[in-house]
Amino acid sequence: MTPRAAGPQARLASVLAATATVAFCSLVYQMSVAAAFVGLTGDDVFWQSLTIAVFLAAVGAGTWRCSRLETAEPWDLFFRVETALCAAGALAIPALLSLDSGYRAWFRFVRDFDAEPAVAPYAATLALGHGWTVLLGWLSGFEIPLMIRLARRAGAPGEDRLSVVLGVNYLGALAGGLAFSFLLLPALGVARAAPAAAALNLAVSAWLLAGGVVPATRARILQLARAAAV
Repeated sequence: MTPRAAGPQARLASVLAATATVAFCSLVYQMSVAAAFVGLTGDDVFWQSLTIAVFLAAVGAGTWRCSRLETAEPWDLFFRVETALCAAGALAIPALLSLDSGYRAWFRFVRDFDAEPAVAPYAATLALGHGWTVLLGWLSGFEIPLMIRLARRAGAPGEDRLSVVLGVNYLGALAGGLAFSFLLLPALGVARAAPAAAALNLAVSAWLLAGGVVPATRARILQLARAAAV
């Protein structure tokens, strides 16, 4: 039974399960990016703090943008956001590592060895890498407003809608943080932890199609296939 056809309680349970899952993934993305920067620079306090700040600012921007899309069909927009997050989350860490490798290759083979140490270009390279943090945070910012709209549609009481969705979101984020620190990072390492979360995002997107939550049009199937290919 799909969320559209189920009763109010089953629809709300589906929305809350999706909320917890995507919150889990977003936290893993954030921590993976921060861990990658720490591994590249060795400065854990600075890069952890900067990554969190940039990610949360981007989440706020994404939330504001989502609030301007009130006419969008929530499940359809949620599907597009999750497939985009799947691709971005899987590519973020390899892209950061490639950016760092490119700089080091330039430093070793192109740059004049007699020149002064190139601190500014390396800082600019790392700052450019935070474009992935912005992208991940921006897309993640769409999730909470969409989940609140879907909870309202599911028939949740108006006064509890925000608190229930936010509470489940925080629990999902807590699970993501603990899983990253104690399970994903030790078992998979930084480079594979984010793709593991991306697989969860992909599973959510596939559920939306397979369960008939969003119509399985050719465009959506191709979009899901592209995300899976990444």
